[in-house]
Amino acid sequence: LDKDDIFFLCENELAFNKASSVFRDFGTNERTLYDFFRSLLRDDTKNIESLEEKITDAEDALITGAINECASDIVEFRRELLRLRKYYEQLDSIFDELQENDNRLLSDEGIRYFAILGSRTDKLLAGAVTLREYVAQVREAYQAQIDITQNNLMKVFTVVTTVFLPLTLIA
Repeated sequence: LDKDDIFFLCENELAFNKASSVFRDFGTNERTLYDFFRSLLRDDTKNIESLEEKITDAEDALITGAINECASDIVEFRRELLRLRKYYEQLDSIFDELQENDNRLLSDEGIRYFAILGSRTDKLLAGAVTLREYVAQVREAYQAQIDITQNNLMKVFTVVTTVFLPLTLIA
């Protein structure tokens, strides 16, 4: 990005098509860059809400006793939320750099655009961090369910041992 030009380098055709769809209504460079980042963040709130529903469903399944299915889901949720956290942190860093405007490429209106995106990214990052904490709580509940199952098994072994202990003593 400079005063006259803006370049986007795309690593594959999917990225090129996405960028091309954003650049149909080409305005100023700063507005184009804003539109590009805004399109990247467009459905992220829905995605985080969808992920939250999946985590809640996994928690419900855990409570109802479907323990076997939850372990892989919890690991997958943690990976996805870690990926999202890193993604939003990188975007937030980009928006902070653009708002600083050290090279004076952006107008005051452009800085305001990126402040809006930075605020939106902060909210998405906070949502991802909150969901990560929620997954940690679900993991603790999963571990508690496993502990309960093991305790019940130990009760059965204790009863069996108690029944056969006198016979062992006599023998």
